[in-house]
Amino acid sequence: MIRRPLLVAVAFAVSALVVFGALARITAMTLALERSESAALQRATHEENVRIALWRLDATLTDLIAQENTRPAARFRSAAEPAGLPQGLVRARFEVGPDHTLRAEPPLAAPAWAAALPVPEQPPQKAASPRRLRPPKVLPKVPIRPMPLAQVPIPRTPGSPAQESPSASQQIAQKPNAQELEKIPTARDPWAVLQTTPGVLTDRINVGGNESGQQSAYSQEKLNTLSFQRRQELGRQATLVRPVSTPAGAEVESAFEARWMDGDLVLLRRVHRGDARLLQGTWIDWPALRTFLLSQVAAVAPASDLTPVGERDEADPGRRLALLPARLVPGPMPETEPQDWTPVRLSLAAAWGAALLGLIGFGGLLKGAVTLSQRRADFVSAVTHELRTPLTTFRLYTGMLREGIVPAGEQPSYLATLEQEADRLSHLVENVLTFSRLERRAPATRIESLPLADLLARAVPRLTERAAQAGLDLRVEIPPDLTSRRVRVDVASVEQILLNLVDNACKYAPNPAQPTLQLTAIARGRRVALRLHDHGPGIEPRERRRIFRSFHRSAARAAGSAPGVGLGLALSRRLARQMGGDLRLARSEEGASFEVWLKADRQRVSGK
Repeated sequence: MIRRPLLVAVAFAVSALVVFGALARITAMTLALERSESAALQRATHEENVRIALWRLDATLTDLIAQENTRPAARFRSAAEPAGLPQGLVRARFEVGPDHTLRAEPPLAAPAWAAALPVPEQPPQKAASPRRLRPPKVLPKVPIRPMPLAQVPIPRTPGSPAQESPSASQQIAQKPNAQELEKIPTARDPWAVLQTTPGVLTDRINVGGNESGQQSAYSQEKLNTLSFQRRQELGRQATLVRPVSTPAGAEVESAFEARWMDGDLVLLRRVHRGDARLLQGTWIDWPALRTFLLSQVAAVAPASDLTPVGERDEADPGRRLALLPARLVPGPMPETEPQDWTPVRLSLAAAWGAALLGLIGFGGLLKGAVTLSQRRADFVSAVTHELRTPLTTFRLYTGMLREGIVPAGEQPSYLATLEQEADRLSHLVENVLTFSRLERRAPATRIESLPLADLLARAVPRLTERAAQAGLDLRVEIPPDLTSRRVRVDVASVEQILLNLVDNACKYAPNPAQPTLQLTAIARGRRVALRLHDHGPGIEPRERRRIFRSFHRSAARAAGSAPGVGLGLALSRRLARQMGGDLRLARSEEGASFEVWLKADRQRVSGK
């Protein structure tokens, strides 16, 4: 038996606070980890897009510079030769010879940086020998074997259309006089995977040559640096392309390299023509080239920019282009729309719901246990008092009758008192047994259909007798049109309900000025109600919601003048609802009115 319900409630509240506090802490930490992981994933995705953009930029520059390298040294400035760079990107093509004179096509005034061009030194002139020398043995030229541009990875974002046309070097490789191409051996290069995989999708790459397939994790900075070194290596190999035709006496000594000359971008290479060494160059329109390059990566790196860098600028090499002295300045990371219900948040919501339901269930169970304990205490107190009084009367009166103390003329009154106490005990036991049956949820098995007049004929005699014992007059008023109305009820249950109502009126509502009880009948739809009205003091408003509770009478009230255990109204309502009806407290200006609603027989209603 729970003796301190308040202490139980406090312990339950503290336990609930601890559980929900721990759950709130776990939720906060989980959401923080989710936000951190989401931010890290967003940064990694942004870095990956930047690396993809750099690979695409260098691949585009490799193609452009390789096309420019195909221009022959003898006719470098001729417009009839292959176009090289797209129209609009070249301001002029020029040559600078031993006399440091700049010859350009189209003709132009020598820019300020022309004097600073690194003109190659001329070979020394050898004195003519008087005797005839044997012609020197001509050694075979070693061809420059570039890496095919087809093997230079050009990362693309998923779903982007392939708009690139075959590169110039690929077209050259298809010509009959093209040299045989070969791959660069990169079996032990950590970035060999980039030759066959477009882009690095995560910050983990498979190290080449590792038979176990173990993955090595690199930081973003290390990853960007390695990517730059690989792009630089592949770009330099791919741009070593021989001209389409090589006339006798004209040789290309070096591939084009990009330099900044007083803010202008030029491509320079050294050539040997005849007995002179020349410097050939292509003056690039940097704003136009920058716009063209940024348009190639707008899908993966929007709002980015290209800025020039110096030869000795070592800051952030991971952002530099491999073939141009320029750096990619990526735009801000795009803001991703927050997701309301991620899997983590759904799991947390499910955990909160389960915890809340569990707490509610445990709280209901605990409340039921406390209520049951309290009801048991009230029941024991009330039943003990109710049993003690009639047992004491039985013991006293039977003793007096046995000893012959009671005169013969008074014995009938003593016997009547014993009979009343026996009825009182019988009514108490009947209520307790019925309540026990309802607690076990035993169904009512004696439902029958009968006219309302027959139902009242069975119940009214006992009700009248109980009212007479309290000095009250029971008046039954049934409208003639309802006497034949059939109802589906358990007759014994209806009699017990009405008897409990009359018994309560006899105990709590005696009025010497008007000692009457009215029992009337009303109909509403498919239901019929029996209303019992008394002329007592009525029921206080604060007690209206509690009068139907089981054992509502406390131990103090059970010890008062009115007998009872506080079970009559609660038992009557449960009996009424078990039959499909109800017991309600009706509004009344004087006294108290209780209505017992019963189910009417449908056949009788449809036959009307």
